[in-house]
Amino acid sequence: MAPESKVERGSGADRLKAIQDYYKWLDGEDMTDRDPLLQEREKTHGSFPVTAQAAQELKNVLHRWNTQDVKAVHMEALEMICLKMARALQNPNVKDHWDDIAGYAKLGAEACE
Repeated sequence: MAPESKVERGSGADRLKAIQDYYKWLDGEDMTDRDPLLQEREKTHGSFPVTAQAAQELKNVLHRWNTQDVKAVHMEALEMICLKMARALQNPNVKDHWDDIAGYAKLGAEACE
């Protein structure tokens, strides 16, 4: 039986926990056959399905705006920041996530006219 998920309600932390529980249930929790690199990355980057869902939701917000006049370099920087934010949502105590966000923001700033 799938874990009960009320993603629409509650705090962001509640929604994230519900999504994580759901994907753990889908994955069966048995990670013994998983690539060691993927197991290690999950410790700092969080669950890939959860990160992917959060990143796509953040990117969808970007794409609701008229972005046809936005330079590719700016759009890429914004999308990478979305990915890094999704990772930071799962594990906010990893300094590298915040450094990456700042780095992509600097790259976007360098591309300004």
